Amino acid sequence: MLALWGLLYAVELGALDGPLASTLQKARFAVLVLAPPLWLVFTLQYTGRVGWLTRGFLALLFAVPAATLALIATNGEHELVWITEGAREAGPGTGAMVLPGFEYGPWFWIDFSYGALLVLAGAALLVLMLRNSQWLYARQSACLLLGFVGPWAAHAAYATGLDTGLRALPNLDPAVLAFVPAGLALAWGIHRHKLLDLSPVAHDTVVEGMSDGTLVLDKRGRIVDLNPSACRILDCKAVDVVGEGFREVLSRQGKAAPLSGNRGTALLERYEKQGQANEEIRLGEGTEARHYDLALSALHDGRGNRTGTLVVLHEVTERKLDVERLDKLAHYDALTGLPNRALFYERLSQEIARSRRTQGVGKELLAVMFLDLDRFKMINDTLGHEVGDLLLKETARRLKESVREYDVVARLAGDEFTVILPEVESRRAATDVARRIVEAIAAPFNLQGNELLISTSVGVCFYPTDGHDPTTLVKNADSAMYRAKAGGKNRYEVYAEDVLQNPTKHFELENELNRAIEENRFVLHYQPEIKISSGRMSGAEALVRWEHPERGLLHPEDFAPVAEETGLIFSIERWVLREACRQMRSWQERYPTEQALTVSVNISGRHFMHPNLSGVVRGVFEETGLPPRASSWR
Repeated sequence: MLALWGLLYAVELGALDGPLASTLQKARFAVLVLAPPLWLVFTLQYTGRVGWLTRGFLALLFAVPAATLALIATNGEHELVWITEGAREAGPGTGAMVLPGFEYGPWFWIDFSYGALLVLAGAALLVLMLRNSQWLYARQSACLLLGFVGPWAAHAAYATGLDTGLRALPNLDPAVLAFVPAGLALAWGIHRHKLLDLSPVAHDTVVEGMSDGTLVLDKRGRIVDLNPSACRILDCKAVDVVGEGFREVLSRQGKAAPLSGNRGTALLERYEKQGQANEEIRLGEGTEARHYDLALSALHDGRGNRTGTLVVLHEVTERKLDVERLDKLAHYDALTGLPNRALFYERLSQEIARSRRTQGVGKELLAVMFLDLDRFKMINDTLGHEVGDLLLKETARRLKESVREYDVVARLAGDEFTVILPEVESRRAATDVARRIVEAIAAPFNLQGNELLISTSVGVCFYPTDGHDPTTLVKNADSAMYRAKAGGKNRYEVYAEDVLQNPTKHFELENELNRAIEENRFVLHYQPEIKISSGRMSGAEALVRWEHPERGLLHPEDFAPVAEETGLIFSIERWVLREACRQMRSWQERYPTEQALTVSVNISGRHFMHPNLSGVVRGVFEETGLPPRASSWR
C-alpha cells in the first residue's frame, strides 16, 4: 500500500495534463482512504488477534472508506472539498489540485478522523508488542511504525495545516518527504529482521491453542484462568470453576481424588519448597481413564514476589500404555498370559520378604509348587504344536481356578509351571491345593475335537523349612516333583531333605534332636475322631510336632528318619505317649461321657522290637492314671 501510494504520487507530480493528474489524484486518494482500515487489519493479524476479524467487524471497519470511495467514483468531491471564492488553480498540469483558497467538506473530516483513529489503534497494538515481545519482534514493530505511521503523520500534518513551513513548496505533499526514511526502515526490516516473513504469535493465542491443559491459580490455590484444553480435560466450563480451589475441582474426577490425602499434601510441600513440582495423576474411571503429567510452577511479579501458580496438564496416556505393554512383554508369557520366569522370581522374593516380616504372627508359612505335565512331548509330537499350545493355555486356566485369587501361577518354560501360595495356614492346606491341581489337570481336555487325558506331577516345598531364597525353594520343589514322577506320576510329593545321605546334616540334626528332647521342644496336636452314627467325638489322634527355633514347626517326616536311625525315636515316643495319656485323662475328668474318650498314638515299627515295650506302656498308664482301654496304638 505504501509503495502504491508513493508510486501514484510520483506519477501524479510528473503528469502534464489535467485529466491524467485528476485520475492519479483520485487513485492516490483512494489509496489513502483504504490504507487505515487495511493497516488495522494487518496489525491485528500481526499481533495474533485474528479472532477479531469476523465478517461483521470487517463490514463495519470498511463502511466509512466505502462511502468515501463512492463519493470519489461519482464525482462527489464537493462533499470532500469546497472551493472557496477567489481560489486559484495550482498551475499547469495539476488538474484539480487545490492550494490555499479551499475548504474541506464535512465528509472529509469524518473520513480523516476515522482514518486517524484506525492508524492510532494499529500503532497502539504495535507499541504494546514492542514493549512486551522479544527484542527481534520489538525491532520489527519499530520498523513497521516508522514505515507507515511516519508518512501518515506527515500527510495528516499537511491536511490539517500543521505544516505551515512546508506549504510554500508548490505541488508537494510533505508526506513525500517521509517516504524516504519509511522506505529505508521497511527495507532494513525486511532484510535484517525478517519483517513480513517471520511474524510473532501472541502469547494468549499460544495458550488458547495448546493441547495441554493450562490453568492459573492465585496464591490461595483458586482457579483464576484456564484454557479450552483444561476445560476439556476437567470436563467443565470456565464459568463454573473460576474462583474454586484447584484440588476441589480435581476431586470430582472419578472415585479416587488425584491429589487427595498424603499424596496431594506431599506434592504441595515439594512445590512450596522448590517453586515447582510434578506428579502423574489419573483422571476418570475404567477404560475412559486418562493419565496426565501434572506440573506446578510459580508465577512471579517484576519484584520476584510469588503471585500465583501455573498448572499444566500434559497427557501421557499413550506413553503409560506403551510402558504397560512393554512391561507385559517383559514379564508375562505371550501364550498363556501368566507371569514368566523373571516375574515369578520377583514375586517369590517379595513373598519371602513379606513372610519374613510376619514371622511369629501365624502367617509366615509360604508354599512353592513346581509342576510338570506328564507325557506332554508325546502330545506335541503326535497332534502337533497347535494342540500343544491349546493344552498349555487350558492348563493355565485350570491352575488359576484351583488356587486363590492372590496366589501366583507362573509358566517357567515349556510345560513347566510354578505356583506361590503365600500365608498358608498349614502344610495340609498347601497339599490340599496340590491335590486339587492334580485332579483338575486329570480331567479330560477337549481340544479341536480331540479328547485328551493327561496328568501332572507336583512338587511342594515350604519357606522357611526348605529354603530361604527363591533359587533354593524352586530347586527343592523341582526335586520333589521328580520324586512324584518317579513314584508313578499323577500325584504330588512334599520335599523332604534326605539327611541320611548327608553326614554333615545328619550329625547336625541329631544334635538338634538331643537338645530338643532336653529342652522339651516337642508339642502335640490333636485331631478329633467323630463317631458317624452319633456325630459326637469319641477320641483324638495325637500328632507330634517339633518347635524348631529356626525352621519353625516341623512335621515328623522332617526328623523321624534320623530319630529312628539314632534311637532317639524311643525317647520322643515315650514323651508322646506320656503327654497324650496325661491330656486324655484330664479331658475325661473335665468332660465325662457315657463312653470314655480314647487317644490314638502313632509309634515307630522299631518300638515293637523293644524288649520291654509292654513294661514301658504299663508304666505310662500307671503314671498318668489312664485306663489301658482308653488308648490305641498305630
